[in-house]
Formats: sequence, structure tokens, C-alpha cells
Amino acid sequence: MQGRDISTLYRYTDADNAGAEPWRKEFFYEMPPLKLGENNVPSCQALVRKDFKLMWWPFYQQYQLFDLKNDPYEMNDLLAGVSMKNISALEYSDFEYLDVTVKMLRHMRRLHKSVL
Repeated sequence: MQGRDISTLYRYTDADNAGAEPWRKEFFYEMPPLKLGENNVPSCQALVRKDFKLMWWPFYQQYQLFDLKNDPYEMNDLLAGVSMKNISALEYSDFEYLDVTVKMLRHMRRLHKSVL
């Protein structure tokens, strides 16, 4: 069987796990388009970390960023109204989430070249 014993996450202390290979801190996923009766759900790709989730919707050519600690139900898109074409430009230097957005966007591009 492939994988790793996850019991180390809940049965032991950090001291017991010292020297063990660290668990991943993020994951990338792709969802294919879905047809549910009369409704269609377009494809999406996302990079998810413990604190943030960056999503890409190719059909809409739109990104979304959610602060999962403060907005666990993903109701407030932090990128609403932000142009992603020049996200690292000086015009967004006061955008509170600029650093995390740029880092996650670059990482997402490396993980999946078809994101853009």
C-alpha cells in the first residue's frame, strides 16, 4: 500500500516525531468541468495552504484568494476588483495580500503550466 502512516499526526507529540520527514504544507488540485443536470460547474485549479487558498477559473479567466483562517467559508474574495495582469506592479503596493498572492501565483504556475 502506498502512503504514509498518519497516526503520527494524532498519536504522538512533536518530540516523538523529531527527525521525521515533514508533512506537506500545501496541495494543488484540479477539478474538471462538471455537468449536473441543467447546471454546469466550470473547471478550476487551486493551491491550498493552511491559511490561504488561491483559485483559478479558466472559463472566467478569474482568480480568487481566500483567507481560510479568518474566512473559513470562503465568502470574501480578497482579489475582487484586483487586476491580476499587473498584480506585482507598484499600483498594488498597498494591497494587504500582495506578497502571499504573488508567491502562491508563482508556485501555482510552476506546479501547472496551463494555469495561465
